[in-house]
Amino acid sequence: MQVLLHVFDQVGTNVIEVERNGELYKIRLSEACAAPPEVVYGLLSDLSTHMEWGGSWHPTRTQRLLSMESPKGPATVGVEFASTGSAGGGCWYDRSRVTAATSPTVFEFETRGQLRDGHGEERMLLHAVHRYGLSADHGGTRLTYSCTAKLELRGTGGDHHPRLPAVIFNLVVPSVIERGTRNLVRMAEERAGLGSLAGVPAVPVELLPEGA
Repeated sequence: MQVLLHVFDQVGTNVIEVERNGELYKIRLSEACAAPPEVVYGLLSDLSTHMEWGGSWHPTRTQRLLSMESPKGPATVGVEFASTGSAGGGCWYDRSRVTAATSPTVFEFETRGQLRDGHGEERMLLHAVHRYGLSADHGGTRLTYSCTAKLELRGTGGDHHPRLPAVIFNLVVPSVIERGTRNLVRMAEERAGLGSLAGVPAVPVELLPEGA
């Protein structure tokens, strides 16, 4: 059964689509950027920048990148990288591989991750495909992010509430995606010498539930 949920951002202008089909979740967000596609793509393919717009630019007590091991230079198809990310009561350990890299229109990577709790016990497994589509739009860029993901709960029975994946994908993940996308847009506009657009309110912070 397919379930489609529309999550509006704080100003009600952008819609984050969250679709569920069984255990598979699909998330989609579109955002305007004043910088040209070449600049946005340059940031996406330079994996070191992900540590900023996907990491240090996020509030401390939210899901964000903590570390990354990746080759230098623009990432191309087949490039692999490893990263860690904060989570409520634990840490994500991810391994990713670039699966599409067509400048300046598409950047995509596949991630397989493992969430470990504070005792080092495996709590969740994640398989996700992250795709960034870029198109020219009124002198700037229309950035469309999509993610297809499946989350597998681990551990003994009763350790997780059965609706935890729904909570994560309907509440936590949209907030993280929106915040990261806006950070990317802001960085691209600054790199293009445009500065970040004024008057855009901060994305609301969703603190992580235990185990998310």
